[in-house]
Amino acid sequence: MLAKLESLSCYKNQISIINLLSNKDLLAFIANENELKTVDIRENTNLIWIDVDDNNLESLTLKNGNNTKITTFSATGNPNLSCIEVDDVSFSETNWTNKDANSSFSGDCAPANDDCSYAIPLVFGQQTPGDINSGTFANATDCVEGTIIADVWYSIIVPDSGEFSIEGSGFGGLLKFAIYESCSSTSALTCGLNLSLTNLTPGDVYYLKVWMESSTSSKSTNSDDGTFTLTANNSSVLSISSFNNEVSSLIVYPNPARKNVTISLSNSDSITKSIEIFGILGDKVIGNKIFDNSKIVIPVSDLASGVYFIRAKVDDKIITKKLIIKQ
Repeated sequence: MLAKLESLSCYKNQISIINLLSNKDLLAFIANENELKTVDIRENTNLIWIDVDDNNLESLTLKNGNNTKITTFSATGNPNLSCIEVDDVSFSETNWTNKDANSSFSGDCAPANDDCSYAIPLVFGQQTPGDINSGTFANATDCVEGTIIADVWYSIIVPDSGEFSIEGSGFGGLLKFAIYESCSSTSALTCGLNLSLTNLTPGDVYYLKVWMESSTSSKSTNSDDGTFTLTANNSSVLSISSFNNEVSSLIVYPNPARKNVTISLSNSDSITKSIEIFGILGDKVIGNKIFDNSKIVIPVSDLASGVYFIRAKVDDKIITKKLIIKQ
């Protein structure tokens, strides 16, 4: 799986966006001579080599709690990069000298996505960390009830299902979300503590504002203050109602599975039309296994270890259940 990637070399391309948050085993990232504006390695705690020379960087987040492992570093040729966020400024100044003169190290740079025009694309099914530290609030927001600390922005491409949901949690404040049709929109389509949208046009782009509210205008001294995690899901695959209300009708065993998984129904009178299995990002890995008996056995030995979701059409209803593969 790509999540197990240890080395990524993509130099001399025209890449403008990259998301490394799921690649926790990454050791080397070589991406010089591209068009990248933002690079964030906060989840890549094993990284020892990073080369982002000659890009269009405006934000470089290296603060991952393990900066001393990075022995090869180069970020020259990025004239718009003024702040590089790191664990330890003194260590970075001593050991990482391959940078432009206008770039300086800091323990807290302003968020790269502080403005809607710099919204960071979200990947469905991936838990995305972020923070509002040193950020600003300059945009209209619905659903505000407390004092806004700051906000940041993400973009979302509507999946083929035309549905998606947003959920998350924050530290040091109340985390809220709002969805806008464009960066110039003056009011949100929907907003709140978690969001769910349906009947959208696949391929359309929406903009997600993430902000925190506090009861006072100042933040606490908590070291986690201002940080958060959020997840965008293809809600047609990860149906919340299916998990909560109907999951008992679908029996899956063994779970975790290695070679085969048996799927059956607790109600033998139900008529099952088909079974599909999706990856965590919403990609269909096994589809249209049709059966009308009490159970079906599906080989899963070709699937990589990880979390999947079984989607069954039963009596004109959709039932979804989580499946774990361990090879």
